[in-house]
Amino acid sequence: MIFGETLQKMKCDSLSLVNDTLSLNNLTLLVSSFNKRNYLERFMYRAELATRLGAKLIIIDDGSSDGSQEILSDFSSRFVEISFLARSNQGSGQTRNDLLRMADTN
Repeated sequence: MIFGETLQKMKCDSLSLVNDTLSLNNLTLLVSSFNKRNYLERFMYRAELATRLGAKLIIIDDGSSDGSQEILSDFSSRFVEISFLARSNQGSGQTRNDLLRMADTN
């Protein structure tokens, strides 16, 4: 899901204004990727915006063969707010479960 669309669907209490600036400090975005190279440029722009506003991202690439893993690895290495895991394909259900386990709920 695209970041802007995600924001529109979230509850308003997940967002807060600090000194008239949008803050996403309590938000963690969970992202699964599998062969999404064609969408990564748009995604990375929105993900960078989210991290600058305080959000954390957890990304699992589930065995992409189109170069997505390399792009995401390079991108995530530039931001401490992004955790990235590349692995062999384990399926979308397992990936979602693993993302939920990795999320910090504190």
